[in-house]
Amino acid sequence: MGWLLVGAVLWAATGLAVAIWQRRRGHHLVVWVLLGIVYGPITYVLAVDAERRMPRFRAVPRVAELGPGQVDVLIGLDGSERSRAAALEAIELLGDRRRRVVVATVIDRESGLDDHLGRAAAEERLESFLGELEIDGVGTIVVSGPPGPTLAALAEEDGFDVVVVGARGSGMSQRLLGSATAKLIGHSTRPVLVGGTARELSGRS
Repeated sequence: MGWLLVGAVLWAATGLAVAIWQRRRGHHLVVWVLLGIVYGPITYVLAVDAERRMPRFRAVPRVAELGPGQVDVLIGLDGSERSRAAALEAIELLGDRRRRVVVATVIDRESGLDDHLGRAAAEERLESFLGELEIDGVGTIVVSGPPGPTLAALAEEDGFDVVVVGARGSGMSQRLLGSATAKLIGHSTRPVLVGGTARELSGRS
């Protein structure tokens, strides 16, 4: 009986370790905890297979025109009012200091969206947002992967100086910022500007 208990604990612990590893890679913790408890060490095989089946992609980007400034800005747009407001605030704040502005939408491959449908919705969202802007030459890109870490990697790989995202949710810590924003801050080697709340609230009054 004792050996069975020890075996069960080791089985679950191994699966939970994989779940924590997946969370650090930006995946959903609850899903992988459940898998870890049930499948134990087999969860590692599932994690590797998930990465293989869900490769990251970049849709063909719209290249940004260079402005007069020296600051390259990557804006994360997730369709929420706050991310839209944060983008508008950042563009206004930076003014002529902007050099390159790119708006990115990340398709979360664990959301269950089909690639084609996900890209179509993302591109429609970007086009709608570009119609609101009062500046020309803004670039766009659609990428896939865990939203926070993917934005952080994109900013580093493409040499952006600052990443702009919207605050989401309510409460403390991750609930205040939203899990994607919190993960971005945790992974980013670039400064992260979190905004949108003030503009959103003023728009409601």
